Amino acid sequence: VLRNVGVPMVESRTVGSDQEARAAAKALGYPVVLKALAPDVAHKNKMGFVLAGLADEAALEAAYTTLEERVRKNGYGRADVTVILQPMKPGKAELIVGVSWEEPLGHFLIAGLGGIYTEVLNEVTLLSIPVARETIRTRICDSRLGRLLQHIGGESTVNDVVATLGGLQSLIQMHGDRIQSIDVNPLLVSEEGCIAVDALI
Repeated sequence: VLRNVGVPMVESRTVGSDQEARAAAKALGYPVVLKALAPDVAHKNKMGFVLAGLADEAALEAAYTTLEERVRKNGYGRADVTVILQPMKPGKAELIVGVSWEEPLGHFLIAGLGGIYTEVLNEVTLLSIPVARETIRTRICDSRLGRLLQHIGGESTVNDVVATLGGLQSLIQMHGDRIQSIDVNPLLVSEEGCIAVDALI
């Protein structure tokens, strides 16, 4: 859904067995991440449903077994859970971007520093929807977030974040009556641009 509106999402492969996981990892390249998508679980990390940094086939096979055990111990049937595999992407910084709904004001775009900087700097920009693309750019550039983006990747990285927020706004303008919130966390930032590795709508 997010990729269709221009949010740069990491490639994900659904895998139904350790053999399929190995084949997907071979195609995407190591290191990889395994994730279990279980019903009503918004924060997979807290459940132990994210296993990252899997550097080779042996680590992947062990992780797949561990993930299946954790799914079972948490009371889910294997048929109820989707397992996905993603390439593990490097980043120099993590951002949180998304949309929130505040009664009676409506939807807001959110952009902020994620990872270890979230609580330390408490840097979050809120933009009421609808908002012009140029206003998004100005507000981002005027913040500490914008200065960090310029430092890491320059104008192209700023463009990536502005385009991502613009894509989220487009989705809300098309389907806002059906969407309460969108949480893209993290959006990884590097010199090559931005890529989202997890999201919740």
